[in-house]
Amino acid sequence: MAIGSVRYLGRGSTTLHAIDAEAATVAETEEFVLRRFHDTERIVRDPWYRPANEAVALRLLAETEVPAPELVGIDLTPQTCDVPALLTTRIPGDTEDVPDDLDRFLGQLADMLATIHEVEIDPGDPLAPQPYDTYYDPAIDGEREVPRWSAKPVVWEKVFTILDGPPPRDTVRGADGFLHRDFHPDQVLWRDGILTGVVDWTTGCIGPHGIDLARMRINLVQQYDIGVADRFLAGYRSASGQDRHHPYWDLLDAADSVLDEVEPETADDHVAWQHFENWVERALLSL
Repeated sequence: MAIGSVRYLGRGSTTLHAIDAEAATVAETEEFVLRRFHDTERIVRDPWYRPANEAVALRLLAETEVPAPELVGIDLTPQTCDVPALLTTRIPGDTEDVPDDLDRFLGQLADMLATIHEVEIDPGDPLAPQPYDTYYDPAIDGEREVPRWSAKPVVWEKVFTILDGPPPRDTVRGADGFLHRDFHPDQVLWRDGILTGVVDWTTGCIGPHGIDLARMRINLVQQYDIGVADRFLAGYRSASGQDRHHPYWDLLDAADSVLDEVEPETADDHVAWQHFENWVERALLSL
């Protein structure tokens, strides 16, 4: 097999290249993605930013109905690449910034998350994904702080107080299972309005399904509004036949999200932040 072309796809937390390889005996091209974990300092300090995590998740998903990339190769040391990297198959499709049919868009996202949550895991498997933990690490992040631009500092103070204590007893509703852990619209690929794949499985883990619900809904709240997030939740409940939502997970993931938030600059940023704080306040009142 020979490399026909290499195309730069972009750089975020990892650097992505599309690779087209031509088989010597078959007149067709195989399509791959090289995912380079360029932030070597983060690999050391961030347990969720490691290619080995994604490799575990992709191996688990290979025999399921979840349209995830297939793992082709892994270079952890690294020996072949300049930084740790994964080589996977390439799923056709692109992210969909403004869906033509929002209800269809939300319905497919809800159906896919329900499918992800149906993935079975053998608890005795030594290669099972790692257990869920928050992104917040007091040893690294220090004490939780209310964003200085917050219009609802009292809300955040109450949230942090709740999170310092034990989870409510009824958070066990829905039980634990496999999570994407960072499931949101930018992690999903589409073609002609049809969901074709889910990518970025570095944070795949075993934990409360409510965290996946919270992460998607936070993104929908900021991109659209609370009503759209509620429509997604209703779709998930219908697709899964389960009620795995609990406001505690909403608050926990919101507090995690604040770690990466930056002060709003544009009018759209301010609207998104207002929607986010209103959503957190509602979750607090629902607890």
